[in-house]
Amino acid sequence: MERQLRQSERWFAKTLHCVSDGVLATNEGGHVRLLNSVARQLLGVEDNAAQGQPIGNVLHLVDEHTRRAIYEPAQTVLATRMALPQNNAAVVIAADGRETVVEYNAAPILDNDNALLGAVIVLRDITHRRQVERALAESEERFHSAFDFAAIGMALVALDGRFLQLNNAACEIFGLPPGSARGVTLQSVCHEDDCDHLNNQLYDLVNGGMPSFQTEIRFVHPDSQITWAMQSVSLVSDAGSPLYFIVQVQDITARRSAEAQLVYLSQFDHLTGLHNRTHLTRMLEKSMALSRQQGSIVAVMFVDLDNFKLVNDSLGHAAGDTLLKEAAKRLRASVRESDLVGRIGGDEFVIVLTRIDKGETAQRVARNLLQSMERPVMIGEEEVWLTISIGISLFPSDATTAERLLAAADNAMYRAKELGKNGCAFFSAEWTEQATSRIMLETNIRRALADRQFELHYQPIYTTSSKLHAVEALVRWRDPKHGLVYPNEFIPTAERSGLIVPLGQWVLDAACKQLRTWHDIGAQGLYMAVNLSARQFRDPKLLYIVEAIIAESGVNPERLELELTESAIMQQPEKASSTLRDLRNMGLRISVDDFGTGYSSLNYLKRFPIHTLKIDRSFICELPADRESAAIVSAIVTMSHALGLQVIAEGVETQAQLDWLRDLGCDLVQGYFFHRPESARTIASLLASDIP
Repeated sequence: MERQLRQSERWFAKTLHCVSDGVLATNEGGHVRLLNSVARQLLGVEDNAAQGQPIGNVLHLVDEHTRRAIYEPAQTVLATRMALPQNNAAVVIAADGRETVVEYNAAPILDNDNALLGAVIVLRDITHRRQVERALAESEERFHSAFDFAAIGMALVALDGRFLQLNNAACEIFGLPPGSARGVTLQSVCHEDDCDHLNNQLYDLVNGGMPSFQTEIRFVHPDSQITWAMQSVSLVSDAGSPLYFIVQVQDITARRSAEAQLVYLSQFDHLTGLHNRTHLTRMLEKSMALSRQQGSIVAVMFVDLDNFKLVNDSLGHAAGDTLLKEAAKRLRASVRESDLVGRIGGDEFVIVLTRIDKGETAQRVARNLLQSMERPVMIGEEEVWLTISIGISLFPSDATTAERLLAAADNAMYRAKELGKNGCAFFSAEWTEQATSRIMLETNIRRALADRQFELHYQPIYTTSSKLHAVEALVRWRDPKHGLVYPNEFIPTAERSGLIVPLGQWVLDAACKQLRTWHDIGAQGLYMAVNLSARQFRDPKLLYIVEAIIAESGVNPERLELELTESAIMQQPEKASSTLRDLRNMGLRISVDDFGTGYSSLNYLKRFPIHTLKIDRSFICELPADRESAAIVSAIVTMSHALGLQVIAEGVETQAQLDWLRDLGCDLVQGYFFHRPESARTIASLLASDIP
């Protein structure tokens, strides 16, 4: 029996060496009877050294977390004759100090008669498992951190639409306070117009119609605020069974708003909210197509604000914007809802009257538009009076395309301007031909400036004792095809187009250089008179230009006299006064041309730094026979002298006129009686010979 027992133990020991777990066996007294190689490795002991040792001397266990010593499990089993609960975790400390995380179990060894023979302890190395668990925990933590703090919204959504989990970004996009998503569904925060489409896409996703989907969708917050989002949804399944949805949402409200703004700006004017030119033209084309089908008329009304630039220049661009918005409001209110109103640039508006039966309807609407502008516009504390000029063209009689119809109305508007502004005019083919001629003339003027086709002639100005005192520079155009062109043929177009500004600058420069030449040959006392147009006078660069020309030419500014009309000065009296004083401070003389034909107010003569008045030729030509003209001229000379102003009578053509003006005490005279405008060479001869 003893031999069989030892054989059994040897067999058991060899069996234990094949087990991957560490196994120790004790006798009934708790002394180590045997241990396998795995156990020796874990405990750091040799078999011979461990056998017979109390188990407490060989096995040292501490709690995995608290590091407290664990009471010897073999003793507990021997005392209770009961096995320990399964899968107890601890740290085993080997004899050499090594530590290994193990899972341990202990059970009593009983014979067939239930007699206690000892205890067995099993130690399983779970180091790798702990590493995997730790890595998994870290991965989950990273996932939750990424989920919770992701820049985009993330949500786990049940198949019935309930929110299972939301991160902060998703809560913000859905308009839900953090932690308040219990019972809330994805459909309940979706805009009602997008809900059916969302449900259809979720259904297709669950039923294999698509692997995932992405769509732009609106979510409605409890306060009715709408958030646009880019939503991506995918399905999580297990073995083919759908579990839940992963929803990612990114706020694109700003992008959608910017896109909407771009669409708006592509169709509407940002200042007034009216149609812009592109959109208006497109709508006009549609109206014309409908008119063809119905046999009705479409009227295009081109509306331009009169003297808008004057408001902009005097009161500033903010005031100009206020005026444009008020004009737009009144135009819109004066037509039907079905009619189109657009701003196509600057101070130009277009109204399209759709489905009218006769041109008289457009004329009636034009009267309403004119009346709508009769009330003043308050800009700050200033009352600004607004008038408009309207050009009207009709489809299909005047043009058959949108662009030509607009061009026809534009031409008609310019006709309304020429007729005196604050009125309307219908398109006229004859007048358009005249407009075309003006455009060609404008082109030719530009070319003439570039090709230096302009030249100056000079008309002498004498004292009443026939002594040469000054010359007036007068521009002429020597056209290669048409010969000498006089100012009345091109100056109006130059004024209207703005070309008068570069042309006037050339005239002033050429006149100053010529005056310097004459001064250099001995005529230092000669004055030069140069006309300034109203547009030149309003040019903000005028002072700089005049100063630069004087400096470059080296002319004595005290011998230079700038002539302006009354109307040019009185358009902006306060600004004019400042500009005139600056010119006078440069040493220049200021002359008022054509006096008597404009405001004819002697009051402004006291306010402005003026040296000379030129009496218009219309008062001189009837002298001395016409008593009214004589009375007017006499009054002007008398009052001008009282104010210390010099007087020039222009248009003197007879000896009788000269004698009468001399007797009156007029200072200077100018006219064909002395000389027509002459070339520089002729004037040089006059200066050399000193012949009046």
